[in-house]
Amino acid sequence: MCGLFRSSGASAALPARLSAIWLLLAASGQTLAGAGPVDAGRAEVRSAAEARKLSGAAFRHLIEQSMALPLESYQIQGALIRGGSPRALLYALIDAAGSLTRRGVVSASRGEAELAIRGVRRTLRGADFDLPREHWQGWFRALAMARFNRARLILPPAGQDLEQFLRMTAEFADPYAIDVTLDLPPVAPAALHGILRISPVVRALYATHGNLETATGTAQAAGRYVVVETAPGATVQPGIPSRVLAPWRAGAGRPCAPLCEFVWVFEAGSTAPPGLKGSGAAGFEIDHSDLEAWSGAGYKISQSAPAPARKAPVRKKAATARKR
Repeated sequence: MCGLFRSSGASAALPARLSAIWLLLAASGQTLAGAGPVDAGRAEVRSAAEARKLSGAAFRHLIEQSMALPLESYQIQGALIRGGSPRALLYALIDAAGSLTRRGVVSASRGEAELAIRGVRRTLRGADFDLPREHWQGWFRALAMARFNRARLILPPAGQDLEQFLRMTAEFADPYAIDVTLDLPPVAPAALHGILRISPVVRALYATHGNLETATGTAQAAGRYVVVETAPGATVQPGIPSRVLAPWRAGAGRPCAPLCEFVWVFEAGSTAPPGLKGSGAAGFEIDHSDLEAWSGAGYKISQSAPAPARKAPVRKKAATARKR
């Protein structure tokens, strides 16, 4: 036992009925480079505990990835945090960090996705490529804090160093469990193959009429699951995962054939409409400038009765020396 967290060395196998792997928190801090969602969540907990000047007893929770839970669901019960995936565990640890910040203890809670895709889009300008790394890390962190899981990056015409930027994007999207869709200008098939090899966080390509054939061919030959996203009306070859991004219209029917996966796209300045969850859509996409207004949309967190608040430790003044 040392510092804020317990370390157990190698992970231990649990009984088969739990279908889980225990991941114990380590004591030492580390940067997010090369880290995963659980590490990013652990950093949030550590930061919250240090800000409150809490002792190591404030967080001695075990982290369990459980196949018994849906992929994006988590539960915090007593000293156990369970999640259906690394992303779910990230959300749980963000929740735990918030609880530590507010009350000094980790309260029982549970979270579950109400919509599978909770996305933003960002149109990149030339100046965006000159922003510091800290900006992009903070941006992807903000997406995770708002429980968003997808970002569509609309890239400018050729002329920027896309490879370097996309490598940095993947570096920060991965620990915050953000799936990236690339909306690219027309590029050669070989260049597109190279872009997909940068990182598996690039999970989708947005295709227009001009580059639909290139995008579908690249997705088919990727050797992994890559979705081709299009506007309504485009035809993607059978057997290639596809998704339709359609402008939101209240009361509108499905924008594509039955059983197709589609996402409602909202203009900048929009707010979440009441009929969104029952519309049959897999989710939504908003402009990144509206992130704060949509924070938590499509993801439900249920808090249990709050645990008694823990006061931050107060250092006692040293007793004065006796007078002779």
